[in-house]
Amino acid sequence: MPGTKPRVVVVEDERALREDMVEYLTAQGFHAQGAESSTALDSLLSDGESYDLAVLDINLPGESGFGIAARLRQQGGIGIVIVSARSGVGDKVVGLEVGADAYLVKPVDLRELEAQLRSLLRRVGPRRETAEPPPPDAAPGAWTFHSVQRTLQSPEGAAVPLTSAEFSLLKLLLETPGEPVSRQTISRALYRRDHDPGDRAIDSLVRRLRLKIEDRTEGEAPIRSAHAIGYVFAAPTAVR
Repeated sequence: MPGTKPRVVVVEDERALREDMVEYLTAQGFHAQGAESSTALDSLLSDGESYDLAVLDINLPGESGFGIAARLRQQGGIGIVIVSARSGVGDKVVGLEVGADAYLVKPVDLRELEAQLRSLLRRVGPRRETAEPPPPDAAPGAWTFHSVQRTLQSPEGAAVPLTSAEFSLLKLLLETPGEPVSRQTISRALYRRDHDPGDRAIDSLVRRLRLKIEDRTEGEAPIRSAHAIGYVFAAPTAVR
């Protein structure tokens, strides 16, 4: 089924451990991403990423794992596991009080971490499984652009959250669906400047958006390159 891969972020400043956890969880069927600090996590979140699960170290540069857990808990709907070398009862109590669902002590067996995450997932459920039905008046195979929720919805109902830049780009493309929009038009609308052929900002934005759409819908992104012109949204659409 499209959109069923659970999403987990690993916030750990020890690079080797972070990469080991991300690699292992990816191999076990998760969509796993790593962040070395709260700042890196916030950057992912501001880019429109959302997660079903979070694995947090405590001793991080800047904001601690306790602080991150408290913030994530306020958002609700996310399973939180603290993985720390701090084994004292007091630390465990604080971790659970600020919002963690589980507290594991390093060195942790990655199979134990996976088991804990799957247990939490049964409770919180993967966000991407909550697909919305397409609007009743949408054409067969149509994508739906929700201007209030700032999401793009696939024909199967999987929702893709959009950053401000992604939202502005799609809004521009959908003003003339099926027709190419030039890089010059996009540059002026998004960046308030004329397009420089050496500037790859637009292409990078489109590439990231395509990857996000394909990851969250497990289908092909309908944004096509129009040779020597710009980009086109090449699929039936409905705007809400």
